[in-house]
Amino acid sequence: MEPWPSEFEPESTRVITYDEFYVAERDGDLKTSRRHDLIHVALLPFYPLLGLCWSGFKERVLGPIGFEPAATTAASILVCFSIFLLEGIFVFYMHLGFLGLIFSSERLFRLDWFLLLLLPLDCMIRYGQVLRSAESPDGFLEWAFGWLKPKKRGE
Repeated sequence: MEPWPSEFEPESTRVITYDEFYVAERDGDLKTSRRHDLIHVALLPFYPLLGLCWSGFKERVLGPIGFEPAATTAASILVCFSIFLLEGIFVFYMHLGFLGLIFSSERLFRLDWFLLLLLPLDCMIRYGQVLRSAESPDGFLEWAFGWLKPKKRGE
């Protein structure tokens, strides 16, 4: 053994007692990490859609798995804006909305108009939160149901 080199950080002040409790805690952390890695890989194809989840879910469930709430929200905003563009093309050019085309029903045309108005509004509000660097931006339409959210202390 050699003395600790001076160019490195000072020694840690943390004391570790290598006993059964420490080994059990270390092994439990390893199992949790492996499970989170598997779940992360399984959810990765749905990454852009995960940002549509509400902020509490993104913080409590998706955050520990490895999905950053702001990044997933930004990806979902891109998806919503793309759907808005497609919806606009279908409604104005084809005179049949995207939902009406998928489900072969002209009755859904009003819902297509509603989406055409709602999607850009949702994108603008959530993108504003991303630009303000909110830790956990709202999910899809969460801003519209803000009165349902429990108040945080100090608000």
